[in-house]
Formats: sequence, C-alpha cells, structure tokens
Amino acid sequence: MQELLPLKKKKLKENERKYKLLEQRIRELESEKNQTAEALNKQERFSRRSNIRIVGYPTTPEENCIDIAKKVLEKVGIPDASIERAHRDGARREDRNRHLLVRLSFFQDKITALRNQRKKLKDEGYFITDDLTFVDLSEKRKWKQQVAELYANGTKLRFFAGKWRGQDGGDFSFVFNFDLDKKNGVRHTNFKAREECLNLMTHYNLVDIWRNRHPLSKQFTWKSSINDDVYCRLDFFFLISNALIMNVIHDDLMSGFRSDHSFVFITTSTATGKRGPGFWKFNNSLLENKEYVNMIQSFLNDSILNVNENLENPALAWDYIKYDIRKITIKFSKILAQNRRRRERNLNKFINSLERQLFVKWDLNKNSLLKEAQNEMLQLYNFKLKGIQIRSRARWVEDGEKNSKYFLNLEKKA
Repeated sequence: MQELLPLKKKKLKENERKYKLLEQRIRELESEKNQTAEALNKQERFSRRSNIRIVGYPTTPEENCIDIAKKVLEKVGIPDASIERAHRDGARREDRNRHLLVRLSFFQDKITALRNQRKKLKDEGYFITDDLTFVDLSEKRKWKQQVAELYANGTKLRFFAGKWRGQDGGDFSFVFNFDLDKKNGVRHTNFKAREECLNLMTHYNLVDIWRNRHPLSKQFTWKSSINDDVYCRLDFFFLISNALIMNVIHDDLMSGFRSDHSFVFITTSTATGKRGPGFWKFNNSLLENKEYVNMIQSFLNDSILNVNENLENPALAWDYIKYDIRKITIKFSKILAQNRRRRERNLNKFINSLERQLFVKWDLNKNSLLKEAQNEMLQLYNFKLKGIQIRSRARWVEDGEKNSKYFLNLEKKA
C-alpha cells in the first residue's frame, strides 16, 4: 500500500493538471463563443443600418408598401426618399398592425427620419423606429423603465450601437446662465434638464471648464437657422475639477464644420515621451501636384547624368536615386502640410472672429465673408476626408458617411 501511495499522488496531480487545462480551455471557448456572437451581431446590425420600421400604420387588403413608406417619409421631411424595398414584417394578428419594414438607399435619410418623426408624427397614431437586431432589442427593453424615469427628469438618452448612451460633453439644449449664455429667443428652455444637470455636477464635482476660465465672457456655440439673431451657448465640456482642471492649458470655442454648433476645444498638459521620426509613406496626392511633378522630373534629369558619371553599378545607382527622391519628397510634403495647417488655423481664426462680430451685430457683408471662408474650409476638410478614405482601404463610401467613426477606425487598422 505504501508503495502505491506515491503513484496515486502522482496520478492525482496529473488529473488536477488536466482538469485545470480543461477549465482553461472551456473559458477560452466561452470567450470565443461570446466574441463570435458579438461579431455576428455587429454584422447583422451593419446589414440593417439603412433600415427603419414604421410601427402602427393601418393595414389594408391591397396596399402598396413602397407607396405607404414614401407617404410617411414625406411627412417627416424626406419628399424624394430612395427606397430599395418595403414589406410587412411579423406574424399576422387581428389585434394589431404588422410593422412595415423599409430599406432606404441612403443612411442619411434614416437619420433624418428618426430625428424628425417625434414631432412630425406626434398625432398620426404611428411612428418610426430603428430596425434593431434581437440582441440589441433585448438590451434596449431591459433598461426601458429606468430610461423613462430619467427622461421624465429631463435627462435624454439615445440607444445607439447596442447601448443606451448619455454624454459628459456636447449639445445639452439648455443654458446655465440666461444673461451670459443666451441672446434673444425664449428665455426658459428645458429647465428640468438644467436642474438635473446642475445636481449631477454638484454630486460628481464636475465643472463647466469654459465658463470656469471665462466667468464673465459672453460667447455662444449655437446660432438659430431660422432667426439670424438668436444665439446660445449650448455646448459644454465637463471635467472632474480636482483631477484635471489644473491640467487645462488652453481652451477655445471653434466654428463647427457643416454644423450650426461650435466646438468646445480644450488642450491639456500631460507627460509624453519624445516621438521618433515614425514610418514614412508616400502620399499619392503629390502626383496631382504640378509643382512636385516638375521638380521630380528636373531632379531625375540631373540625377541620372550625375549617377552615370560616378557609379558603375546600376543597382547602387538606382538606390541612390530613390534615396534622394525620398529626401526631397519628405521635405516638400512637410512644407505643403505646414502651409495647409497654417491656412486652416488662419481660416478658423477668421471664421471665429466673424462669428463673434455677428453675435454682437448682424452685418450682410460679414455674413457673406463668413460663407466664403466656410466653403474654403469645406474644401480643406474634403481633402482630409479623401485621405482618410484611401488610408482606410475602404471598398465603398456611402453619401453622407464620409466623416464617420467607421472609416477613421479602418484607417488605424490599415
């Protein structure tokens, strides 16, 4: 018996080791299963990105679903909506109308429909909602009661990409100080949301960083598109005061790109290591620059003559030529980028200056100058977006979706 004991212990340890390996493998498989399920849900969510559901619209015997969808979309401000397909969805029931599932050609039409439907369809007896996956729909319903309570208290949440989302910065649709943060228009707006936000700021020790640094300044971040003389400061950037307020070294309100809102821009000081030169990639847009093309052609003519005179090895000569081309291309690209950034900064300053002058007093000539500057800024941004699309290696670009997080993330992975 004593002789068998070491063998039993050894076998027991071996079984324990196998058991731990099996446990680890089970955890890995569980993780892989969850990742696969999440990836499938993301793919399904993406396949539904241009879909909407019209809920509660009455069913008729010989209805044309596309005509119904066009009629509803016209009511929410999309008169010429491009519809790929529309049909009823769900089991037939006598006590309620089946959903009308609509696939739009353009994602931006979906955003417009969802944004406008609350007001436009308020008294129609039906509404428009997003076409969610089963997983996303379950997640949305799970927090329905809590979200309703928050909404009743003035806190607005939006369900996006599988989660209810709030914000700690952005457009809050109310002002804190009616004298400093608003010019003309209705004085009291969204007062419940304002009170709730003030309570949250007190509870979590948050601070409106721009107002903290400019206690008496009267500047605005939003301009009414209906009334040219109505301005508000609706956009805030909250920070935990004890942690980061001393780290803010610069702040500004910058004109928004293709928006009636301005950016709240802050710069913080953090300890960072010294960056190296990085990995250089040739920018294909240089091939469309006549100055660069002429410079390279002139360089090649001179360089080939010099190399032929001094180097007998063709491979070595070619390497020298490529090295010199790379060197002068980097120098040219840096100068070009610096000039572009300088022009963008100057345009931003000019636009911000004009907007502040228009805040004080409306002027037709200054407004025309503002439109011209914004159009030039639009061209600069379009150039940037074209580069992002190329670097992201995206196979397609949908109208209205160029400046999306999807393509920016693809660029990082490329």
